[in-house]
Amino acid sequence: MGSFEAAGSSLGPYRGPFFIRRHRSHQDRQRLDFRALAVKKLGIEQADDVSNSKVSIAYFKRYVKDEGFDVTFLELHFADDEDERGVDVVDVLSATFPKDPNPMVGSPNLYRFRGVGKDLPKQTRFLYELCIPYSKLFGLVKLLLLVQ
Repeated sequence: MGSFEAAGSSLGPYRGPFFIRRHRSHQDRQRLDFRALAVKKLGIEQADDVSNSKVSIAYFKRYVKDEGFDVTFLELHFADDEDERGVDVVDVLSATFPKDPNPMVGSPNLYRFRGVGKDLPKQTRFLYELCIPYSKLFGLVKLLLLVQ
């Protein structure tokens, strides 16, 4: 899921590099394009179990020795499942946070923005509640053919 900027430190139970920000991936762009064209499906109500509406976001990585090899290390990512409606908000906060003029002061890590992101407005609908009407999809395809 894209590349990461990382810095080394310890935070809580984790020691090692933590992700400062997450670069937008192809999956993120597809989700935003879909949301731009989609409308609410008729007759769909929000389910009580929204576990299928989570996105796994990595916050820390650790290197451990690979068993059986002396010089090989495995890179393990520690990830949390986040509400798909709030992932974009946290990414924007992380990407637009002003940099300190002092080069010795680093940017806050991605994990720190999660607490703030919970209180900010999110997308109102889950992806499973949305669909793209044929007329909008047909219009987009026509536009793309004209642009070629």
